[in-house]
Amino acid sequence: MPGITENEIVLLQWGVVICASLIAAVLDLRARRIPNLLCGPLFITGLFQAVWQGGWDGLGHAFLAGVLLALPFVILFIFAEGG
Repeated sequence: MPGITENEIVLLQWGVVICASLIAAVLDLRARRIPNLLCGPLFITGLFQAVWQGGWDGLGHAFLAGVLLALPFVILFIFAEGG
């Protein structure tokens, strides 16, 4: 049985991102919020994937990227009660 190719991993990653984004968009349109029940598991899964592909160094880079990408939304939430 052949192993999983890198191309299949990339397709799986994009599939998860697209499905989660569609679910988040529908929930946001209906309730005007995206629940932590969707965001939390995706964040944790992303960190596990970073460790699997890049080791502990990958985890550090992924966590730092997550913090930097979230920072503008945190600032928006603090000062404008949105985000």
